[in-house]
Amino acid sequence: MSIIYIKQKSSYNVILLFILWVFALTSCAQNRKIITQETIINNTLKELNIGKSKTDGVLSKVSPSNSKETIIIVPEVEGDTLEPYDYSLTSHIVILNAATGEIKNYFSENSKANDWFSGAEFIDNISIDTKMYKLTKNKVAFGINVSSRTMSQPNPYNSTYFSLYIKEGNTLKKVLNHFMVYEYSGIVNVNMNACYADIESEKNELVVTRSITNGYYDILVKKTITQINYHKDENDECNPEGKIIFTGKTILKFNGEKYKEDENSKDSLQTKQLLFFTETKAIKKLGTPSSTEQFILNDAQGEFRNGISDKYTLEERQSESIVIDEITWQKDKNTWVTVWYEVQQEKSIPKHVFIWKKGTEF
Repeated sequence: MSIIYIKQKSSYNVILLFILWVFALTSCAQNRKIITQETIINNTLKELNIGKSKTDGVLSKVSPSNSKETIIIVPEVEGDTLEPYDYSLTSHIVILNAATGEIKNYFSENSKANDWFSGAEFIDNISIDTKMYKLTKNKVAFGINVSSRTMSQPNPYNSTYFSLYIKEGNTLKKVLNHFMVYEYSGIVNVNMNACYADIESEKNELVVTRSITNGYYDILVKKTITQINYHKDENDECNPEGKIIFTGKTILKFNGEKYKEDENSKDSLQTKQLLFFTETKAIKKLGTPSSTEQFILNDAQGEFRNGISDKYTLEERQSESIVIDEITWQKDKNTWVTVWYEVQQEKSIPKHVFIWKKGTEF
């Protein structure tokens, strides 16, 4: 009987210990303070001494490198009020412990540094990109997208710019600043019965490579430019027709402080792109030209203009009806780039690009 009694007592003790353990866990769970997302945001605003009326919305997302951390973005309005479509924002970026709400990393920039402006082209959306951007063996970055657009119907425009951040001590470091990843622009005939639109979109996809510069992996940029034209089909219906007109690649390399486009790949890509840009878009990309001239193709004289003349047949050159815009930019301190455009009713069409050294005689 004593052996049986000992077994029963042992089983009883095990059960009793289990009940006490469950009770202890339940008690702890009941006493533990659960921090909601709203509480975290409110506490963060309080910690930063920013009132809700001074923010243009607050964003939060789980960190890609640590699921126990939360990324919070607070866009603070600069000045007294948030005027519709006319304001600037200081960016406050916080990484905190998701369980306790304790701030672990903090970074802030005013609008002059982050380019968060709203005006004729106003900020439409700000988002956190938590794709895994592993920039070194031990450093994972996260991104912030800032999208802007205009209200113009005849000349629609919207764009998205991207920045990358990594942890550095108890703050953050911006390693890629305001890089354009999407752009959409065009000309639209908004008359009710019209069917004309010439739209162009550019998309840049970022891919981290295994090549290393200054301790950081290079980033490959895959560029795609798509053209969309609206026209009436055989059934007199207005339909879009889209086609990819340009694909290219460039490389972003870390220079010790930030990622910058590799000059060799950048120059090559820009030259190729000019053959697909209208005159208006080229000026927007390259800035104010150093010189401009317009002439009739039949009047083109000299070796300098042989490149554009060779793009046409003898009959076309003698027609005296083809108008050419000749636009030259300073590429760098030693080089010019000239683009010739055929002038048409709705737009100008790039026909030839010529890069030449300063001081060259023709």
